[in-house]
Amino acid sequence: KGFFAINQIVTGWISAGLKISRKRKMSLQRVERSFCMKRKNKALITGINGFIGSSLEGYIKDKYPSWEIYGIDKSTRSSKIRFNIDIADKKKLKALLKKIKPRYIFHFAGIVSNKDLNELLSLNLMTTYHLLSAIKEIKGYSPRIIIPSSAACYGRVSKRNIPIKESCPLKPINLYGFSKMTQEELSLMFARQGQDVIIARIF
Repeated sequence: KGFFAINQIVTGWISAGLKISRKRKMSLQRVERSFCMKRKNKALITGINGFIGSSLEGYIKDKYPSWEIYGIDKSTRSSKIRFNIDIADKKKLKALLKKIKPRYIFHFAGIVSNKDLNELLSLNLMTTYHLLSAIKEIKGYSPRIIIPSSAACYGRVSKRNIPIKESCPLKPINLYGFSKMTQEELSLMFARQGQDVIIARIF
């Protein structure tokens, strides 16, 4: 169904492609092509003005110009393709999703911090909840949702466990790692309910 495996956690973006490549005896180039080269795909990037969001937008525009890219960010000016809305506003979020019906949603909205747990849970955990619950409430709509987690979920890893495997226990040692771990668990809960959710732990 595309570049990312279904309903599983992958460590690093490339690992997802390699996993499918080994399973289907395909080259990584062919796997990527199967994901990205379809014409008139639509993608929604939350947090599109951030480092990862803006980088992904530039990459897709450069490599796959036929894609329609939409963005949500509280720091952007609203336009036909950019939307300044609060993800916690479910009414506006659902209206937007129904209007553009993106096939892929890259959920990059959030923060990297270790200072305020309430802020971390609000922006990393609750935004994910609002997005996934809004999608769930739209009948007949099942996009693929890609959620970036973090290697911070692993905490300290002994040398004998290097390179890190996805099965490595999650033992975060800071608030950011804890917030991303809870974000993962929430996302996996929605995946078990039938949503097409992919999590990638980024290093």
